[in-house]
Amino acid sequence: LAVHELYYSYLIEEARESAAQDAVHAAKVSVEEARQAVEHGHLLTNAGLGGQADLLDKQQAELASKLKLDDLTLKLDDLLGLPLGTKLVLKPEGTGAALLLPTREEAMRLVLEKSPSVLEARQGVRKARAGVSAARDAYIPNITGIARYSYQSGLPFFTHNFGVFGASFTYNLFDGGARRDKLGEAHIQLRMAQEHLAQVENDVRVEISAAYDKDEQLRQLVQVATVALKAHEATLRIQQQRVRVKAALPSAAATAKSQVAKARMSLLNAELNLHLAQDD
Repeated sequence: LAVHELYYSYLIEEARESAAQDAVHAAKVSVEEARQAVEHGHLLTNAGLGGQADLLDKQQAELASKLKLDDLTLKLDDLLGLPLGTKLVLKPEGTGAALLLPTREEAMRLVLEKSPSVLEARQGVRKARAGVSAARDAYIPNITGIARYSYQSGLPFFTHNFGVFGASFTYNLFDGGARRDKLGEAHIQLRMAQEHLAQVENDVRVEISAAYDKDEQLRQLVQVATVALKAHEATLRIQQQRVRVKAALPSAAATAKSQVAKARMSLLNAELNLHLAQDD
């Protein structure tokens, strides 16, 4: 799971860096257009300052992404036992297909049957019930049976073979309430164990429900990101056509291209987060 987390983080950051590079290129094109417009008197000098500031912001974001990518490379190299600084080429296809998860109801049933925490809590209930039974046994009287068979030939007037049978009965009538207190304590322990079991089962149900809710939300996010990418790709095609017929400036196509790269990064981010949630 740790390898998957770093693997996915690397892919996402790599896509973010690519989007940042496209954004820097679009900002440079916009700055150049603004400079030419100022030279030809179409814009005032201070009009191009906003584009310059935007370019610096984009360059800063690109640099931050590169630094984070270097850090992720070191962490992934260390986790995989590779020499630190080894450059990696990771493929999104390596993440594999989405896992086929059981239904929410089936997962709930399985985890309640096999969760170590639930099994431990149920064992605690059984132990507490055994304690109640042991405390009740203190009220059972002690009955002892005896039997003896004898043979004698020394006394002529007595029966040679004879047996003796008997029983002893003991019961403690007064113990100062010790048995009652012990039984009450055992009942308290049983109620505590039952409450603990109910709480553990409830925590498990909440955890499973939250995990499946996250899975459903990420699936929806993937669908939205897919539609958004298609929309940005359509916008890019339109802007490229407008630039070819001189109906738009080159910066419009460059900006649309950077938006496509950003949309791809968002889709990859959603897909990998879905994989990670399912792995978890």
